[in-house]
Amino acid sequence: MDVTFIIPTKDRSDILEQTINHLLEASIGFQVEILVINDSKTNNVYNPDDSKIKILQNTGNGVAAARNYGASIAKSTLLWFIDDDIWISREMIIHAFKLNSTFPQSAFNFNWIYPEYLINYIRSTPFGRFLEHIEFTTMKGWCKGTIWDSEKLFKTDFVAGATLLIPANSYNQINGYDDSFPLAGFEDYDFSVRLKNHGIISYIEPNVIARHNEVDKTNLSGFLQRTYNNAITRRHGVDIGYVDKKLNYTIFKRVVYSVINLFDPLIQIVLSKWPNSTKFDNVYFKTCHVLIGLYIYKGYNLKK
Repeated sequence: MDVTFIIPTKDRSDILEQTINHLLEASIGFQVEILVINDSKTNNVYNPDDSKIKILQNTGNGVAAARNYGASIAKSTLLWFIDDDIWISREMIIHAFKLNSTFPQSAFNFNWIYPEYLINYIRSTPFGRFLEHIEFTTMKGWCKGTIWDSEKLFKTDFVAGATLLIPANSYNQINGYDDSFPLAGFEDYDFSVRLKNHGIISYIEPNVIARHNEVDKTNLSGFLQRTYNNAITRRHGVDIGYVDKKLNYTIFKRVVYSVINLFDPLIQIVLSKWPNSTKFDNVYFKTCHVLIGLYIYKGYNLKK
């Protein structure tokens, strides 16, 4: 077995279908295993009739646990974690084997960008233009504040499970992901810190590019839900020891966010009816930033 692909998924059957179809086409001629870990309470998971694919249940245990479950039964010594909205190409698979051969025991992320159809779509909406404004449509944009080299493979302190290639023994050396994280978000930070602490080098390959087909996250409500979930996992990270990631809110900020929260539904209704003209984008963008701050506050301070 050349490589095992592990794909956690939850309630995204249509998006998963596209991901699997791209992967099946890209992997023709390779000995691959594809493990789809369903974290949903429903069984509505795309399941083509292909011997490469196994659908496994991990109901409600979270993405970190799903990745660990997949790794625990993988037949290959090389693991490739991808999100259920990542399109893999044949070029990526060929390059992955070269990277693993050249830098054994290391971890790798591949670059990603939105597919062309999705870029064209989001440019037609105010919120889509906001995503481009904050550079959320590329991996480079997600990596703001860290070193990025657009020319060649480079070392990094942080990798993410969206396109994570890693030998099984390196994964097991750090005991995989911390499955106490309830949702997706900060579990990648914790994983990266433990890789570094164990002397496992991580790299980003900027020139071999996946397509990130997160079409269901290109609307305001979907983005705010992700923001909220990320904040919940960040708070969990702080609670288990990452005190440097603690968010401090003054009494004034707490009062302000409490007031804004009262008007949250109304603000979202107003934004849903916002004129689709670029001349109003500046005000729209500022309002989105306010709501994002609110949802970080609500997720981070969620009462357990």
